[in-house]
Amino acid sequence: MSIDAIPSLVLGVLWTCWMAFATRGFHLDGLGDTADGFGGGWTRERRLEIMKDSRTGSFGVIAICLCLLLKSVCAAGAVRNGRLPVLLWSAIVARMCVVLMCSCCSYAKESGLSYDLVRGAGFSHSCVALIQTAGYGAALYFLLPLIPEYRTDVAGLVVMMASALLCTVVLGLVSKRKIGGITGDVLGACCEISESAALLAAVLHV
Repeated sequence: MSIDAIPSLVLGVLWTCWMAFATRGFHLDGLGDTADGFGGGWTRERRLEIMKDSRTGSFGVIAICLCLLLKSVCAAGAVRNGRLPVLLWSAIVARMCVVLMCSCCSYAKESGLSYDLVRGAGFSHSCVALIQTAGYGAALYFLLPLIPEYRTDVAGLVVMMASALLCTVVLGLVSKRKIGGITGDVLGACCEISESAALLAAVLHV
């Protein structure tokens, strides 16, 4: 059976499942903890306490489910429109956003699993991430169109990146207001949210 015979929605779900498996749900866990903390705590201390709790609450479950649903539907749309390269691009851009957040934001606590990662990130790391991402984007633009059934365009790639960066900025500002900075959980949330935003932008972009 050829790939064309498989419904696009099934392929979209399989892509989302693969990404969750490949990352061991690491970023999704951060998204859930961030949603629980930001949604269930009324003070900075209480929010950080909730985010540290290994249990997942209602806000976290809802956030994870909505994220997986959105990514699956958008990935299906990309497959249906012959825009498979955007699946790779969304994952690349999301990881770039995590590096940028580490470089531009301060850590919310005096210690933590990601404390050294955020503290050690700087301008040079952002430059490297941007250069690498630009290189991947160039490869997608110049190499993949050689395969007839795949297509992409510069405007689409730029729109996806802009959407992901906008969500990263908003999340960083919200996190600073809520807990005074970022944590490892917020970085995980950044990866998932920016990837979802990029996929949504790809589907909406004509």
